[in-house]
Formats: sequence, structure tokens, C-alpha cells
Amino acid sequence: MSDINREYMNTKEAAAYLKFSTQFLEIGRHKGYGPPYLKFPQAVRYRRCDLDAWAAEHLQQHTSEVA
Repeated sequence: MSDINREYMNTKEAAAYLKFSTQFLEIGRHKGYGPPYLKFPQAVRYRRCDLDAWAAEHLQQHTSEVA
């Protein structure tokens, strides 16, 4: 079983950490709205600190706020 609390996570682990689908992260990479990631020749990795910062950027106080 993967440890989603590792510093570097693959797409599946990052999706589980954020409670999103892997498809959301894959499309987000392609369209540019997802969290920052590292691209290696044979792998994509997400850093936990980047996932946390990206999530914090989406914090809102009420539903009338524009994202």
C-alpha cells in the first residue's frame, strides 16, 4: 500500500491525498489548472508542500466569492 504522506507522490497518491480523482490531476496538468508537479523523463511527481499550498490558494469564506 502506498504512503500518501510521503514528501513526493505519484499521481495516484496525490489524488488520494487531495481526495480527487487521478483524472482531475491528469486533466489539470494538461490544461494548467492543477497543482504544481515535477516532470521527470519517466514519471510525474507531486510534492506534498505544493499540494498543500495549491489547496490553500482555493480557500474561500463564502459561496459568493469568485475563484
